[in-house]
Amino acid sequence: MDRHILAGLDAEVSALGFGAASLGSRVGARAGQRLVAQALAQGITWFDLAPAYGAGQAEEIFAAAIRGQRDRVQICTKVGLAPPPQPLWKRAVLPVARQVVRNIAPLRGRIRKSGITSNRPLPLTPEVLRDSLERSLRRLGTDHVDLYALHNATPEALADEALLRTLEDLRTSGKVRAIAVASDGTAAEAALAQARCVDVVQCALQVATPALVSRAAQAGMGVITHSVFGLNTSPEDITQRIAASSDLQALHAAAGAPSPAALRLMAARLRNPGGVTLCSMMSSAHLAANAAVFAAPLSSETTALAQALFPQ
Repeated sequence: MDRHILAGLDAEVSALGFGAASLGSRVGARAGQRLVAQALAQGITWFDLAPAYGAGQAEEIFAAAIRGQRDRVQICTKVGLAPPPQPLWKRAVLPVARQVVRNIAPLRGRIRKSGITSNRPLPLTPEVLRDSLERSLRRLGTDHVDLYALHNATPEALADEALLRTLEDLRTSGKVRAIAVASDGTAAEAALAQARCVDVVQCALQVATPALVSRAAQAGMGVITHSVFGLNTSPEDITQRIAASSDLQALHAAAGAPSPAALRLMAARLRNPGGVTLCSMMSSAHLAANAAVFAAPLSSETTALAQALFPQ
């Protein structure tokens, strides 16, 4: 697994991060714990969590999976979102509903549109920041998190003096090693512009332009990207473009004929070489395939192919 020092945190991390948004919702507790164990075995040490993830269960599932191994992982958790209400009846039917929804793709879309699984935004106030962190620490079974991220922070929140003082206090207390903004491009730019308290920016891959990554490096800040498979190129389009070009065919063959999904991960790795690329890995096969992309240096042929298919 490719590892390097993440700027802003000044700690060695895995270049591939485990996005835990589905632990407890689309992935049950036992399966989720097995996936976390597999991730650790394959060299993944960065785990991205939040109180709202997995219908509010992700942090506890993760804590059970790493019990006795806290020193092997880096934990990012967030503040700013709460899970949807979880009455007892809803928790009781979740395992059955998970299996039904998994087998019926159109049903997943209708459930998302209904809003019943939507997380609830929370105001970013000093009280909410402190309370959310304490609750997360209890669920995670640890005395600190490596990164505490403001979920969907606005530029206005990043200019709030009381909020900034609270973040400084939390970092000074040792309960938080570094602070991040996990939001859109506007908030990422605001964090880079003022660079107070914020050590890391987390954003969609499409937002992480070369200019943003470069500015973050100059400011001594790390970059974490997500939504890798949101690149505006379908697997079919990638396959067709390779088939239509003899040069791309030659590069593709020399690179070992990577799949469209692997090529998108390679592009993500190239765009943010000193940061962390987050993926939601909901099966053992997907996890192994993703880890393989980050397991060895990228060849010149692979680099050229990914850059040709996904120009920045």
